[in-house]
Amino acid sequence: MDNFSKKIGKKLLFGIIVLILVFSFSLDIFLFRTEASLVPGNFKNASPRVSPFADPTPRIDDEAASIVSEREEVVCASGKAVPICASLPAEVWIFILAAYLFLLVFNLSYDFGKAKKIRWFWEGLFTLLAIYAWYAYDGCRTFIWFPLYVMKLGIIIYLFYIYLTVEKLKIEKTKEE
Repeated sequence: MDNFSKKIGKKLLFGIIVLILVFSFSLDIFLFRTEASLVPGNFKNASPRVSPFADPTPRIDDEAASIVSEREEVVCASGKAVPICASLPAEVWIFILAAYLFLLVFNLSYDFGKAKKIRWFWEGLFTLLAIYAWYAYDGCRTFIWFPLYVMKLGIIIYLFYIYLTVEKLKIEKTKEE
Protein backbone atom coordinates (compact mmCIF):
# COMPACT_ATOMS: atom_id res chain seq x y z
CA MET A 1 0.00 0.00 0.00
CA ASP A 2 2.92 2.33 0.67
CA ASN A 3 4.17 2.03 -2.93
CA PHE A 4 0.66 2.76 -4.24
CA SER A 5 0.36 5.95 -2.16
CA LYS A 6 3.76 7.14 -3.40
CA LYS A 7 2.67 6.68 -7.03
CA ILE A 8 -0.58 8.54 -6.41
CA GLY A 9 1.29 11.30 -4.58
CA LYS A 10 3.77 11.72 -7.44
CA LYS A 11 0.98 11.84 -10.03
CA LEU A 12 -0.96 14.36 -7.97
CA LEU A 13 2.13 16.53 -7.48
CA PHE A 14 2.92 16.35 -11.20
CA GLY A 15 -0.67 17.35 -12.04
CA ILE A 16 -0.54 20.31 -9.68
CA ILE A 17 2.78 21.48 -11.15
CA VAL A 18 1.42 21.24 -14.71
CA LEU A 19 -1.73 23.10 -13.68
CA ILE A 20 0.32 25.89 -12.07
CA LEU A 21 2.52 26.23 -15.17
CA VAL A 22 -0.47 26.35 -17.54
CA PHE A 23 -2.17 28.88 -15.28
CA SER A 24 0.95 31.05 -15.12
CA PHE A 25 1.29 31.09 -18.92
CA SER A 26 -2.35 32.09 -19.39
CA LEU A 27 -2.19 34.65 -16.58
CA ASP A 28 0.16 36.85 -18.63
CA ILE A 29 -2.60 37.48 -21.13
CA PHE A 30 -4.84 39.01 -18.50
CA LEU A 31 -2.29 40.82 -16.33
CA PHE A 32 -0.13 42.42 -19.00
CA ARG A 33 -2.25 43.80 -21.79
CA THR A 34 -0.52 44.83 -24.99
CA GLU A 35 -0.57 48.34 -26.40
CA ALA A 36 -3.15 47.36 -29.02
CA SER A 37 -5.63 46.35 -26.33
CA LEU A 38 -5.11 49.63 -24.47
CA VAL A 39 -6.25 51.72 -27.45
CA PRO A 40 -9.98 52.50 -27.29
CA GLY A 41 -12.09 50.89 -30.00
CA ASN A 42 -13.14 54.15 -31.65
CA PHE A 43 -9.49 55.16 -32.23
CA LYS A 44 -8.30 51.90 -33.78
CA ASN A 45 -9.88 52.60 -37.17
CA ALA A 46 -9.41 56.35 -37.11
CA SER A 47 -8.00 57.95 -40.23
CA PRO A 48 -4.57 59.59 -40.04
CA ARG A 49 -6.02 62.91 -41.20
CA VAL A 50 -5.37 65.96 -39.07
CA SER A 51 -8.66 67.64 -39.91
CA PRO A 52 -12.01 66.23 -41.01
CA PHE A 53 -12.33 69.05 -43.56
CA ALA A 54 -11.66 68.81 -47.29
CA ASP A 55 -7.88 69.34 -47.28
CA PRO A 56 -6.27 66.38 -45.45
CA THR A 57 -2.70 67.70 -45.52
CA PRO A 58 -1.37 68.85 -42.16
CA ARG A 59 -0.25 72.46 -41.82
CA ILE A 60 3.14 72.61 -40.15
CA ASP A 61 6.08 74.73 -41.20
CA ASP A 62 9.53 73.29 -41.90
CA GLU A 63 11.18 74.88 -38.86
CA ALA A 64 8.69 73.37 -36.43
CA ALA A 65 8.98 70.00 -38.14
CA SER A 66 12.76 69.98 -37.76
CA ILE A 67 12.51 70.91 -34.08
CA VAL A 68 10.01 68.13 -33.44
CA SER A 69 12.13 65.53 -35.23
CA GLU A 70 15.40 66.58 -33.52
CA ARG A 71 14.11 66.57 -29.94
CA GLU A 72 14.71 63.53 -27.85
CA GLU A 73 12.27 64.55 -25.15
CA VAL A 74 8.55 65.08 -24.93
CA VAL A 75 7.14 67.86 -22.77
CA CYS A 76 4.26 66.51 -20.71
CA ALA A 77 1.25 68.46 -19.50
CA SER A 78 2.96 69.02 -16.15
CA GLY A 79 5.79 70.86 -17.93
CA LYS A 80 8.50 68.30 -17.21
CA ALA A 81 10.57 66.94 -20.08
CA VAL A 82 10.42 63.16 -20.31
CA PRO A 83 12.88 61.26 -22.54
CA ILE A 84 11.42 59.24 -25.37
CA CYS A 85 11.92 55.59 -24.62
CA ALA A 86 13.12 53.18 -27.26
CA SER A 87 12.90 49.44 -27.49
CA LEU A 88 13.99 46.70 -29.83
CA PRO A 89 11.33 45.23 -32.15
CA ALA A 90 9.37 42.18 -31.03
CA GLU A 91 11.11 39.99 -33.63
CA VAL A 92 14.47 40.67 -31.98
CA TRP A 93 13.11 39.71 -28.57
CA ILE A 94 11.67 36.49 -29.99
CA PHE A 95 15.05 35.72 -31.57
CA ILE A 96 16.84 36.38 -28.26
CA LEU A 97 14.37 34.10 -26.46
CA ALA A 98 14.93 31.35 -29.04
CA ALA A 99 18.71 31.76 -28.77
CA TYR A 100 18.49 31.58 -24.97
CA LEU A 101 16.43 28.39 -25.12
CA PHE A 102 18.79 26.85 -27.67
CA LEU A 103 21.84 27.66 -25.52
CA LEU A 104 20.14 26.28 -22.43
CA VAL A 105 19.12 23.00 -24.05
CA PHE A 106 22.46 22.60 -25.84
CA ASN A 107 24.50 23.27 -22.70
CA LEU A 108 22.42 20.93 -20.56
CA SER A 109 22.52 18.12 -23.12
CA TYR A 110 26.24 18.43 -23.88
CA ASP A 111 28.06 15.52 -22.20
CA PHE A 112 24.86 14.55 -20.39
CA GLY A 113 25.91 10.90 -20.26
CA LYS A 114 29.24 11.70 -18.57
CA ALA A 115 27.92 14.20 -16.03
CA LYS A 116 28.10 13.09 -12.39
CA LYS A 117 26.38 16.10 -10.86
CA ILE A 118 23.74 18.67 -11.75
CA ARG A 119 25.10 21.62 -13.68
CA TRP A 120 23.81 25.08 -12.85
CA PHE A 121 26.45 27.83 -13.24
CA TRP A 122 26.27 28.53 -16.99
CA GLU A 123 22.51 28.06 -17.08
CA GLY A 124 22.09 30.65 -14.34
CA LEU A 125 24.47 33.00 -16.13
CA PHE A 126 22.53 32.64 -19.42
CA THR A 127 19.31 33.44 -17.58
CA LEU A 128 20.77 36.51 -15.87
CA LEU A 129 22.21 37.76 -19.17
CA ALA A 130 18.86 37.38 -20.94
CA ILE A 131 17.05 39.28 -18.19
CA TYR A 132 19.76 41.96 -18.10
CA ALA A 133 19.46 42.37 -21.90
CA TRP A 134 15.75 43.02 -21.47
CA TYR A 135 16.40 45.47 -18.64
CA ALA A 136 19.04 47.35 -20.63
CA TYR A 137 17.43 47.40 -24.09
CA ASP A 138 13.71 47.65 -23.39
CA GLY A 139 13.55 51.16 -22.01
CA CYS A 140 9.76 51.38 -22.27
CA ARG A 141 9.26 47.99 -20.62
CA THR A 142 6.99 47.23 -23.57
CA PHE A 143 7.83 43.55 -23.81
CA ILE A 144 7.22 42.47 -20.22
CA TRP A 145 6.50 38.97 -21.51
CA PHE A 146 10.19 38.44 -22.33
CA PRO A 147 11.61 38.07 -18.79
CA LEU A 148 8.50 36.15 -17.73
CA TYR A 149 8.95 33.61 -20.52
CA VAL A 150 12.70 33.41 -19.92
CA MET A 151 12.00 32.45 -16.32
CA LYS A 152 9.10 30.10 -17.04
CA LEU A 153 10.68 28.24 -19.95
CA GLY A 154 14.02 28.13 -18.17
CA ILE A 155 12.38 26.60 -15.10
CA ILE A 156 10.52 24.02 -17.20
CA ILE A 157 13.66 22.99 -19.09
CA TYR A 158 15.76 22.91 -15.94
CA LEU A 159 13.21 20.84 -13.99
CA PHE A 160 13.11 18.35 -16.86
CA TYR A 161 16.91 18.26 -16.84
CA ILE A 162 16.99 17.67 -13.07
CA TYR A 163 14.47 14.86 -13.40
CA LEU A 164 16.48 13.16 -16.16
CA THR A 165 19.75 13.59 -14.24
CA VAL A 166 18.32 12.12 -11.04
CA GLU A 167 16.89 9.15 -12.94
CA LYS A 168 20.22 8.61 -14.72
CA LEU A 169 22.11 8.71 -11.42
CA LYS A 170 19.64 6.22 -9.88
CA ILE A 171 20.20 3.83 -12.78
CA GLU A 172 23.98 4.19 -12.50
CA LYS A 173 23.79 3.58 -8.76
CA THR A 174 21.77 0.38 -9.20
CA LYS A 175 24.22 -0.84 -11.87
CA GLU A 176 27.15 -0.36 -9.47
CA GLU A 177 25.48 -2.45 -6.76
